[in-house]
Amino acid sequence: MTGTDPVARIDAEDLADRIARATLSVPGVRRLHGGGYGEVGTYLAGRRIVGVRTGPRGTEVHVVVSAEDPVPRTVARLRRALDGVAPGPIHIHVEDLQVHDDE
Repeated sequence: MTGTDPVARIDAEDLADRIARATLSVPGVRRLHGGGYGEVGTYLAGRRIVGVRTGPRGTEVHVVVSAEDPVPRTVARLRRALDGVAPGPIHIHVEDLQVHDDE
């Protein structure tokens, strides 16, 4: 028997998916971002959710936001959307601004 708990793996997958969906539903959030070196993500069986990391210190979400909306307003919306979805303290990192919708 391995040390991997299949229930914990399913819960981690469900949690990361819920956080990603909640993040991408926020007006002004354009996409998730992998961090400066692409290191931020949740690794799951056969796939990776970029820009979402959970752990004992809370939840990290790395995003690209629209330059057309005030960044503090978008971050406040995102924080409200993640409240109750993401465990522990929520750390939001705005990695970049997107000027046009076609970028």
